[in-house]
Amino acid sequence: MERWRAVSGLDVAAFDARIAGAELPAIDVTVGTEPAFWAAVGAALELDDEQCAAMRADSGMRTAAPETSS
Repeated sequence: MERWRAVSGLDVAAFDARIAGAELPAIDVTVGTEPAFWAAVGAALELDDEQCAAMRADSGMRTAAPETSS
């Protein structure tokens, strides 16, 4: 996150406040919320599409796997 704080141009407090206020969906437990999550991050940090895609790729976040029927 340090690198993305620098990319955003925000200090730590401002970065953290924007992320906290973004009302991010629970990407780690709810399937299908990944696009909304990253759109909210991008909007909160005022990132362009390229920056948001790079942050997403760098995040290493894993999302919930889709349920499979047996």
